[in-house]
Amino acid sequence: SVEDAFESISGSYPLVFAGYGIQVPSIGYNSYSGIDVKGKIVLLMEGYPGAGDTLSETWKMIRKTAEDDSFDIEKRCKLADSLGAIAIIGLQEKLWKEGIRDVYSESILSICHENIPYQDAEFIFPDRKPEHDIPCILPGLNQGISIFRASGFNSALLKDLYMGSNIKLSDLKPGKINLNLWVKEEKITINNVVGVLKG
Repeated sequence: SVEDAFESISGSYPLVFAGYGIQVPSIGYNSYSGIDVKGKIVLLMEGYPGAGDTLSETWKMIRKTAEDDSFDIEKRCKLADSLGAIAIIGLQEKLWKEGIRDVYSESILSICHENIPYQDAEFIFPDRKPEHDIPCILPGLNQGISIFRASGFNSALLKDLYMGSNIKLSDLKPGKINLNLWVKEEKITINNVVGVLKG
């Protein structure tokens, strides 16, 4: 059943920041080096490291992967799942690109304790069993900022990773986050679409 593949989650879980959340063994790049994510929620970034400085050594190594988007968000979710993570929270690329000073306004901090709604759906045929997966939450820009700032980080960290800096992420200790998600199984009826080509 759907409940077997997607478990409801409710509680307070440790939060782990894993940079871009990717592993590329061929070039020796591993965002999870020294990081234990089992039973934790992973906070990660959109995009690829070094994209902000195309002359950096990091970008030179990862450029092909980035251009092919070989590690899209679905693969990052599956990787975190394989490492035992509870869920993923993704940060939008706008946070560390142009206009970063504008989005980091003090007024945004007022929504730090606001509940962030999340809804997702997996559609499968009755005779198929769903594959196990974890929630991959991509909050809006303001909510992403709130989570990041409430975790004790500042914009410089994201900017450094964007520019290709080598940061030891295992030293970062962002604390915990409350997460409440419920799985609801529903049966829906759909109609087939028939196309007629004349001539």
